[in-house]
Amino acid sequence: MTKSEIKEYLENYGDKRTVAEFRRKQGDENCIPVIVYKTITECVDSLPEEYSMIIQLHYMSKISLRELAKRMYMSRVAVTKRRDDALDMIANCLSGL
Repeated sequence: MTKSEIKEYLENYGDKRTVAEFRRKQGDENCIPVIVYKTITECVDSLPEEYSMIIQLHYMSKISLRELAKRMYMSRVAVTKRRDDALDMIANCLSGL
């Protein structure tokens, strides 16, 4: 997956999770939505905490980068850089997909 595909996936994470959970309940563990959901979740969980937290709060909890910067006592530029670094790490983690 490319970095832009990862961003798009994370921006729609709630919907993707719902589809994956539905398919899993139907017994379809090996379908693409379930595999991608599990793999991306594992990649996010494997990030260093300061990067994982930014991804989870920004994409999964829908908190803006500006608000994250305030909460983390960082500049918006620094938070954006960490988000971009985290997306690069996720892309590297997914390189086997």
